[in-house]
Amino acid sequence: MKIGLRFITSNSVVSQAIRAVTWSEYSHVDLIVKSNAGLALLGAQADGVKLRTWNYCQPTKILNLYADVPDKAGEQVFEFTHAQIGKPYDYTALVGNLLHRDWQEDDSWFCSELIAAAFDKAGYPLLNGSANRITPGMLLRSPRLFPKI
Repeated sequence: MKIGLRFITSNSVVSQAIRAVTWSEYSHVDLIVKSNAGLALLGAQADGVKLRTWNYCQPTKILNLYADVPDKAGEQVFEFTHAQIGKPYDYTALVGNLLHRDWQEDDSWFCSELIAAAFDKAGYPLLNGSANRITPGMLLRSPRLFPKI
């Protein structure tokens, strides 16, 4: 099963700040999901974890990458992320290194934490080793993500 991730950035002050702090050209990542209206995006933003329409924002840059995972793991990724809908945004992730917050706590989510946790819970981690924070730029370097072929 192919699971898509949509990395984006914009010219907003928040996007610029995230890119500066994380040293990445992308500031946000969403999971690409199928909905009744076609493709949708599931992710964590300032208003919490939500399923959003494909065109909910106007990014200045987009990169779609895909993980090829066993069907069972793919189902678990989607089940986990859907179960997180309604949870709040993890504002502490922005200063997580200073606060030593465990990014895997499931009480609130930063976009890249949500994606990484979903793949971890499915037994298919996107990152090798452990980290005290997860950023969109870190996910971009995952050896398990590829352009769609």
